[in-house]
Amino acid sequence: MFVDFQNILFYKTPYLPKFTFERNDDNTGFKTTDGQPIKADGSNAIPLILNQRSATIVPSIGFIFEF
Repeated sequence: MFVDFQNILFYKTPYLPKFTFERNDDNTGFKTTDGQPIKADGSNAIPLILNQRSATIVPSIGFIFEF
């Protein structure tokens, strides 16, 4: 029988940066640099980089049989 905990030190794995566009305060649309509706190519939108670092402990238990 064994018990194993992976990532017991809470190492935060870095991910490739992901981004979205910044939303309005009332969450009805996107903020833009010129105050106009967002263009189809997003050229007037304000980019926002998302924080994607996380740490998770993964526990596992099991049995080993040898015969």
